[in-house]
Amino acid sequence: MGGYGGRGLGGDPGESWRRRTIKLTDSLIAATAIEHGLAVVTQDEDYDQMARMHAPLRVLSV
Repeated sequence: MGGYGGRGLGGDPGESWRRRTIKLTDSLIAATAIEHGLAVVTQDEDYDQMARMHAPLRVLSV
């Protein structure tokens, strides 16, 4: 339940929200790429999830 009463952050019990922790280094790399208009080239699927949540982040999966 994690303090949310079994509900997603939006309050709708039908939504399937998951809490996700992002490593500091990954977030710094993503922020730097966004700031400089670059894509992140990676094998790490965490960046794909970050890009879905933050559209300016471009990811090239190899």
